[in-house]
Amino acid sequence: MPRLAKVGALGDGLQKAVQDIDNATLSTIEHSFLYYAVETMMPNNSSDLRKLGIFMGVSVAYNLLLSRVQSSESSGMGR
Repeated sequence: MPRLAKVGALGDGLQKAVQDIDNATLSTIEHSFLYYAVETMMPNNSSDLRKLGIFMGVSVAYNLLLSRVQSSESSGMGR
């Protein structure tokens, strides 16, 4: 995921690749991927509301993970 790469959690090579891209663009890429993943992994008979709920849950969980990684990187506990 691009914002994880930007904070250096996925290695220096990926960090350099996404360093100049703003966070709003990276967030759009990530959430588009998350929506696609939920849409393709859910059974065809699942309701749109159920898919939306799962997408929202996954998005919140990912953003919590990202904030934890960013706070540990900024405090020097990462790596």
